Amino acid sequence: MEREEMIAKAKKFIREDTVMVLLGLFLVLSFLSLPFVAREEKALTEVSNIETIFPGETLRLSDIREARIDDKAATVVANERASLPVKVWMFLLVAYVGLLIFNLAYGFREATHLQWGWEACLTLLFLGGWFYWDETGAMKWFPLSLLQMGVLIYALYLYFFNQKKIHEHSS
Repeated sequence: MEREEMIAKAKKFIREDTVMVLLGLFLVLSFLSLPFVAREEKALTEVSNIETIFPGETLRLSDIREARIDDKAATVVANERASLPVKVWMFLLVAYVGLLIFNLAYGFREATHLQWGWEACLTLLFLGGWFYWDETGAMKWFPLSLLQMGVLIYALYLYFFNQKKIHEHSS
């Protein structure tokens, strides 16, 4: 009986305070992304410190005279696991936010029920794009940022939708 009461209270809290639950989820996602951000910053620092570790002139492929793979094979290996540039990922994140806001705002005044289907498809499409195009796993911040923005925007949508319903019932 005690377990059923707790489940009933949790369901009631989620139903009444959906925005707070989503904002809590946003905070959890923010804390989960911290290790990835710290790891990426550490990797960038290590790459920028290469000059201090190996002082002097950096060798180019054409300067190496010992046994090596021919130039074509070396370039194919170098480009095999490339990811999209960071600017493209930033553009995709901005495009996602813009499309999500547009989709939720379009027809908001006439909406009688919550919309979530196309928004979920849009989110899955962008996450699938990240999974497909980021073969190296270098842009781990993208799906976390995408989910954070999606949760925040949808929480605001739920808040305004709830306010609209309250205003309609009071009128």
